[in-house]
Amino acid sequence: MRRFEGVDALSRPGVLVAGHAPFAWGVSAAEAAYHAVILEEVAQMAVQTLMINSAANPISQHLLDKHFLR
Repeated sequence: MRRFEGVDALSRPGVLVAGHAPFAWGVSAAEAAYHAVILEEVAQMAVQTLMINSAANPISQHLLDKHFLR
């Protein structure tokens, strides 16, 4: 898939695809399942945020990096 060329797959262990279930992976089936659950939870939080405030702004790259890299 061209989207992932040059990207370390283990640093981004899941993606959402419009009109499809999420894709998640890991070094084991258990880790892939864990990543899928986390991805679903984050997506649900995003939907709920937009339901509460449809004009909500995305969080800053700094805050994304802070949580992603911890």
